[in-house]
Amino acid sequence: MKAVSSGLTQQYKTMQMELGFKITQIEMELGATKSRLSITDQDLAQQRVQYEKMQREKDVHIQMLDGKISNLETSFE
Repeated sequence: MKAVSSGLTQQYKTMQMELGFKITQIEMELGATKSRLSITDQDLAQQRVQYEKMQREKDVHIQMLDGKISNLETSFE
């Protein structure tokens, strides 16, 4: 009976160590994933700023071209 108990205790300790190792690995993976997510969020924010700037520039260009078209229309009337 004592041998069985000793064997089970050893199995329990082994499983506990393995579980602790897995937890450590998963925590490290989580940290790396959070770091990548933070970098990706920063990249996304930069892309949004660039996109909005490009949109504003295009809107200004379109307004300028519309103004030129209006001037051409009035000069031919």
